Amino acid sequence: MNSIKLGNFEAIAIIVTITITHSILTLPKSIMVPVDSAALLNLIYVSILALFLSIIIYKLLNNFPGLDIIDISEFLGGKILQRIVGLLFLIYVLFVSSVLLRTFAHCLKIVYYPMTDLIFILAIFAVSIPISCTLSSETIFKANLIIIPVVLLGIVFLFIANTKYFNFENIYPLFGNGINATFIKGASNIFAFGGITVLYLLPPILKDKMQFKKVSILSTVLSSIYFILTIATILFMFSSVSFTNELMPLYSSVRYIEFGTFFQRLDSVFLLTWILAFFCYLGISFRFCTSIYKKITNIKSNKIISYPLTLLVLGLSLLPKDESITSFLEGTVYRYIFLIFSIGISLLILVLAYLKKKAKTIKE
Repeated sequence: MNSIKLGNFEAIAIIVTITITHSILTLPKSIMVPVDSAALLNLIYVSILALFLSIIIYKLLNNFPGLDIIDISEFLGGKILQRIVGLLFLIYVLFVSSVLLRTFAHCLKIVYYPMTDLIFILAIFAVSIPISCTLSSETIFKANLIIIPVVLLGIVFLFIANTKYFNFENIYPLFGNGINATFIKGASNIFAFGGITVLYLLPPILKDKMQFKKVSILSTVLSSIYFILTIATILFMFSSVSFTNELMPLYSSVRYIEFGTFFQRLDSVFLLTWILAFFCYLGISFRFCTSIYKKITNIKSNKIISYPLTLLVLGLSLLPKDESITSFLEGTVYRYIFLIFSIGISLLILVLAYLKKKAKTIKE
């Protein structure tokens, strides 16, 4: 994948896609339940934290121009550390993809296909993975660049179209379950910005390495705006009691939109764009998976890798016995994996590599 060079907009679209895919499902509920009515205030606070995090990642990676975290791991600890870090990133992407696949398939089954066996819905999405791997990377990224602006405009439209149903008193009490829950414990809601993890892998595939800072900041700002509009729409439309019972809070808000007798049931249009965005998400995720796998094993063919990885994700998505387990994996396990791996371990590797490089420079 390093042979593919992305423009600024394509790179930004990749990061925003991952954020959007999470927010379509139960992620808003995972954010809102712990902080209650302070969800909007908490998200603004977390957005600022996410912006600082993206700047820190940029500054650390900027010490190794054109290298991603897997290459930097090789500099820090040799081939062994490179393979360990690459394997961890691979497991991370596969875990997140399988959980989101299971959640999205279950939501589709509940809403539109109650009589269809879940495995058939999962299989339809899974089949798209090897197909996307046979296409050129440019095709996937350009398709994503077309779909994501439509999804972004959709959330703006959703916010405006539902203003007549808003109850602005839902933001009270302003600090929800307390200042500690909003700003201390609530800081863990930064896991919503899962697209930030892509920043660690982005430098080698950017056309202009000097634009990495701009990509980091703009992608985080766009993701923040999207999340704020999403959470604001849900919070102002539903009480804290009602949104905890919603399978897809954002989808529920879509069903309220009506423009006379001609424009009705716009939820089908929104769901179509979200399905397309999810296909793009899977395609992008597995492009990174195959790239990482080839880097740590020296295998050159995408096709050889894509089929076993597809079966693995399909198998993992079938493992949870019920949706309460899936919800726990998405809302709790994923939260702590992101905090430990994407922030803790990954930043530690970059800091140690920077100190090693600085020590080498001083000796020379």
